[in-house]
Amino acid sequence: MIHTLEQQAPLWPPGTAHRYHPFTYDEIANKLGIEFYVGLPSNQQHRVSSHVLDLNVQMTLDELILIPFHFFNEHRAHRAEMPAVNGIANARSIARLYASLIGDTNDRKYKRLIEKKFMDQATKSNTPQHELDYHELATPFGMGFMLYDKFLTSLAPGTFGHYGSGGSIGFAAPSKNLSFAYVMNEFNAESTGVTDPRIETILEKVAKIINDSD
Repeated sequence: MIHTLEQQAPLWPPGTAHRYHPFTYDEIANKLGIEFYVGLPSNQQHRVSSHVLDLNVQMTLDELILIPFHFFNEHRAHRAEMPAVNGIANARSIARLYASLIGDTNDRKYKRLIEKKFMDQATKSNTPQHELDYHELATPFGMGFMLYDKFLTSLAPGTFGHYGSGGSIGFAAPSKNLSFAYVMNEFNAESTGVTDPRIETILEKVAKIINDSD
């Protein structure tokens, strides 16, 4: 993998654009009291719910990615250890993972995963102002996190997280002491997480409750 990356020629002039990709990021592991698998044990396979998507969407995705999309519903894909692309978890665990980045969790049983000074660095934008990504969208990134202040203004400042393929999302809003996650079965190829109509109403209600209690 390292050699392949070293030999890969840039797809555009360096410094002129950026693009998200899911396959070669690193891994963090710690005891957080959550169910989050990278390499699913065979005795947990029966609990995994498959992605469901429209046939036309599946055909489009199969053309866009290097492997057929149904691969991600297969047992072998679930058992593989690809930290940036096939983590398997439920919404509660994803939310708790983000909670661990902004404070202690579970009545302080589990200590904060990363110190605040390091999270401040990790959630500082590394994307040049007004630079668009490969799809001509404004997607500001920190160190591995998407920065959501412009998208989740009611929960800003400092909101960070990441959406998953098809519509899932997890994020933390430190200024509100809030973490949030949403997972789904029905795959929405056009979803960018925070703009998915399935969760927009949920986020509006959550923001109202949080802001009314301030």
